[in-house]
Amino acid sequence: GTVDDPTNEDYTPVAVAGADQVVGSGMPINLSSAGSKEYLGAIYGYHWTQVSGPTATHAGADLCDDPDHCRGFTKTKITDNVVLSAVSDTKGRVIRYNGQVIDPIAHISSSVKTESAEYVFGISVPYLVSVETPDESDMTGFYGKKEFSKNEFADILTSNGYTVSNTENHAGWISYIAYTAGGRVKTAYICGNEISGTKLMTMFSLQSANITVSTGENGFVFTTEGIGHGVGLSIYGAWVMAEEGKTSSEIIVHYFSGVYISYN
Repeated sequence: GTVDDPTNEDYTPVAVAGADQVVGSGMPINLSSAGSKEYLGAIYGYHWTQVSGPTATHAGADLCDDPDHCRGFTKTKITDNVVLSAVSDTKGRVIRYNGQVIDPIAHISSSVKTESAEYVFGISVPYLVSVETPDESDMTGFYGKKEFSKNEFADILTSNGYTVSNTENHAGWISYIAYTAGGRVKTAYICGNEISGTKLMTMFSLQSANITVSTGENGFVFTTEGIGHGVGLSIYGAWVMAEEGKTSSEIIVHYFSGVYISYN
């Protein structure tokens, strides 16, 4: 069998709010988090955000903090003193952009710059743009390397619905790679296929889209820097900034462009 090391990759959490419900106007909607999970079991808290359908709001509220109603926060008892201290120190503070509460997306590590949301999620978010991050290269797992034989490379392409060149010389299979301002692969042109950086990362199980590809005698070598999708706050970068004496507020406004912190 195989062993996955979750410390070196981002795993997408599963968010399930329960079965579909039909309620009358003005009636409360009770959501359940029982079907939600996170690979590492490290969910300390969460909130639900409506993304489609007729608007349902709580008058004058951005979040619902009643765990018996909207499941605004987990009921799990937290005993970690670092977490408890962080919660206490930030009590009553909310990160906003143009008056709206933001989605504080984070990833494990970036190299030189973070990434803009539009290149990863396909949507432009004004506070999720590429910004510089401090040197994180000393952090564990920052560099990655994977090698694929010519046949392995071809099999991965075909299993994902892409065509493979008939030429024996695989050195010409990768014709061009375009990069984003954040330093990650925007588009790779492989065997006549146009493949996005996020797709390339997923297909070859790479730890980030900050990819350099070299061609060897028997196949291809992928080297990566950073861990995760690269959007929003870099956890490693935030750690470095904190070690340099930056406050939590300074770190937040650095990684989320144009935001401010309000006190409720």
